[in-house]
Amino acid sequence: MTELIWKLETYWNLDYKTYLEKMKFYKEESKKNNNFATLLICSHPHCFTNGRGLQRQSNGKISPELVTLSIEMENNLTYPLHQISRAGGLTFHYPGQVIVYPIVHIGKLSTSLLKFMYYLLKTAEKTIAEYSQELQFEIPKDNFGLWVKNKKIASIGMALDRDITEHGMAINLNSDFSMFAALSKIFPCGLSGNSYTCLQELIHHEINLEDFKEKFKSNLSYNFL
Repeated sequence: MTELIWKLETYWNLDYKTYLEKMKFYKEESKKNNNFATLLICSHPHCFTNGRGLQRQSNGKISPELVTLSIEMENNLTYPLHQISRAGGLTFHYPGQVIVYPIVHIGKLSTSLLKFMYYLLKTAEKTIAEYSQELQFEIPKDNFGLWVKNKKIASIGMALDRDITEHGMAINLNSDFSMFAALSKIFPCGLSGNSYTCLQELIHHEINLEDFKEKFKSNLSYNFL
């Protein structure tokens, strides 16, 4: 099998609409040549994104954090909302996150999309653990993501477009009072802002996004990059 040719790009505070344009461009490059892949690592200004469907737990109930927004709730959102093609429901972005977007032909990875997403979450876990060896992590099947101390620290939502991956994983690193306050208003009957955490809250000092990015990249398998 021909080796993938990876292009790595970093954009801090990348406008979400600009990201969507970049994703579209790199997906087209991968469709033309399946050996071409992009790893885009970035952060976004404050915004919300809403996927195309809700996840259901094994007992048939809808996962509480993936609520359907009413028109009234949408009108009361503090920050812009983007409707996108990934699975799942509402999530959020803010400048204190590191977001990982791999754009690659899934067949070239010799794995399923679900296993690839799990691999990305395990890489996030390994990277976060470098900041504190005392943390205990979970990746529950019924509320997929990376959890620590019963709070969610990393969210993931991806999809395939003609076997090319799109969207990715968001890792909460630094505190952001305004975003977490906005979350508590959006989920009055579900998973509130208090159900999320970030690395800064766990280790009590601010995280340098560039340093975290380099640690994360070093933890990726050579089979991936």
